[in-house]
Amino acid sequence: MYGPHELGMSAGQLRSGDWLSPARLRMIGILLTLAYGATWVFLLSGHGPFDPLGRPVGSDFAAFYGVSRALWQGVPATSLYDPEAFNAAVRPFTGAMQYVWVYPPTAFLAYWPLGLLPYFTSLAVWIGGGLATYLVVAWSILPNRTALLGAALSPAVFIAMIHGHNGLLLATLIGGGLVLLPTAPFTAGLLLGCAVVKPHLALLVPVALLADRRWRAVAGVVVMAVALSAIATAAFGSDSWVRFAQSGTLMRSMLEMEAVSYTKISSVFAAARLLGASLVIAYIAQGIATSGAVWLVYVAWRRALPYDLKAALLIFAGLLATPYVYDYDLPVSVIGLAFWAREALRTGWRPWEKSMLFAAWVMPLSMRAIAMTTHIGLLPATLVVSIALVLTRREPIEGDAA
Repeated sequence: MYGPHELGMSAGQLRSGDWLSPARLRMIGILLTLAYGATWVFLLSGHGPFDPLGRPVGSDFAAFYGVSRALWQGVPATSLYDPEAFNAAVRPFTGAMQYVWVYPPTAFLAYWPLGLLPYFTSLAVWIGGGLATYLVVAWSILPNRTALLGAALSPAVFIAMIHGHNGLLLATLIGGGLVLLPTAPFTAGLLLGCAVVKPHLALLVPVALLADRRWRAVAGVVVMAVALSAIATAAFGSDSWVRFAQSGTLMRSMLEMEAVSYTKISSVFAAARLLGASLVIAYIAQGIATSGAVWLVYVAWRRALPYDLKAALLIFAGLLATPYVYDYDLPVSVIGLAFWAREALRTGWRPWEKSMLFAAWVMPLSMRAIAMTTHIGLLPATLVVSIALVLTRREPIEGDAA
């Protein structure tokens, strides 16, 4: 194993972040681009919508596409909450893969148009559109080429893309809402309200808005959430909400029985289970993390902290607060890193910040492999350390810019 000295880094360079030279960053970017390109070449070298291993290209997108096609063919939305009926409806696109539908009826609205296009065209529009809007948000926070390339090449974004999931959509909605909040609060609220398509990733947004008395933004959230819920009810029936509520039992059972490997789930609950904790201990750990995240966001947004710090803390704490955070949900964490970096560029970098920011940026690339080999879930620890470093900025230090 190589230590920092063998890799050309001293402890002082790690503390200052000077080891992240332009040449080293360019090399990392080139290597990631080659790796991502090779992965896509492999995935697209199979037959039809499947890769050479028989898995659907775009992974979870296949289920979203299948849902859309089923809805257009007249399959009742309520029946899709039954796992057997759901898999029968989407099997032409998912093959042997098994899925469940546990999203609220508002999520049907986001995926409904996908089936109007051929599979690969729809996948390209879904991924390309999500990436484009996400990059617009990233650019609006840090408008420079290096930051834009960093956002585009983020391992979290790559994972979301190969899964064809909605991580880029949620990053756009939450990140875009936070960008607009200081200048256009009602519009920001409308964007944040769209997160009802996957509400557990935006659990702490209402806490922040209420704590900071952002009443126009709260109004925007309520208007959009009510409007989308009303449209979903009109389109799919009120019984779809009943079935969604009943799916909560299935979600909890899947989490407790590890229907999805804990190496793929990035929450405090999963990290505790990976270490061998009982269900009771894992729930207690998650409860402490959730309670702490709520308290942190409430206190931070009540105080006169720099806005970028509040936004970063909201995103990091929001990921800690839910037991249902997966590796493909993490593009929003890059938006949090962008807010943090903008404040650091404005006031000067503190010790360890550059190295920690890079570690958090690259972490999704290896965290599943590390969890499989060491039984250590990296995301919660990464979030806690990032939050701690952000909180050191509560008080200015000598040399900070005004």
